[in-house]
Amino acid sequence: MDAKCAAILESLPPKVPRSRLEPYRELIREMRRRGRTYREIAHVLGDRCQVQVTASAVHNFVSRRSRPKPPAAVLPHLPEEAAESLASPMEADGVLPTRPDPDVKQRIEGLKRRAVPAGRPTKPVFAYDENEPLRVRSTTLKKSE
Repeated sequence: MDAKCAAILESLPPKVPRSRLEPYRELIREMRRRGRTYREIAHVLGDRCQVQVTASAVHNFVSRRSRPKPPAAVLPHLPEEAAESLASPMEADGVLPTRPDPDVKQRIEGLKRRAVPAGRPTKPVFAYDENEPLRVRSTTLKKSE
């Protein structure tokens, strides 16, 4: 780092903690180590330290500071055979190659020729009259009189 950058960094004031619980970090950590609940810690902070805080705020404070930082993405060394098998099968034009199934066309044609199953309604489901609202035709429901 050059001298100019180092001078800028040295001239900056120390960063002020964003949480009001930061000064009590070690106390909270030790109380958790001794098995105290977040609610008990919140009561102790309120009674002895005059810091009004909820149990959920203590929980959030502890969980944010106790999470290990995610490790850098380091991939293990793979043998060349394994690396080649993981390589993308993209062709030169950027399209994935397809493996044609020889009887796909025959199966599709067979599905198209298949007869309509019995039990399908042959009458229209909706009755349309341009002067009336759209209604469902019901053969199973009887009108109450």
